[in-house]
Amino acid sequence: MPLGAKRDCIGAERNFGPLGVLGGSARRGAFLVIRHPASNVVGPPPGPRRGVGHDAKGRALYDQTLCLTEPDTGATLVVHRITVQLPTPTRDGDTALHILTNLPGADAPAAQISAL
Repeated sequence: MPLGAKRDCIGAERNFGPLGVLGGSARRGAFLVIRHPASNVVGPPPGPRRGVGHDAKGRALYDQTLCLTEPDTGATLVVHRITVQLPTPTRDGDTALHILTNLPGADAPAAQISAL
């Protein structure tokens, strides 16, 4: 069964393999919000990072455009990478959380996406 139908919005954890899931969802017209480690992004470096405010906990938020190559089709997938800057590192030593989404920024601001 395909993951997501037109206009669905799916939240997923980083273990889902973001490129295939994002690409498949986008082809069906669905949207995805998926957390993943920065080391798991394959492709050119992201666009410039810009500050977009703070979340409800006061953590700094950043938005970048990322162009990824979808593994099944070779198509370019343009997504937002929302970065939540953490005040203290996680137990794994991460100082930021990264969230990929193909939601339009005008429909879902970074603070709303990070709250998911």
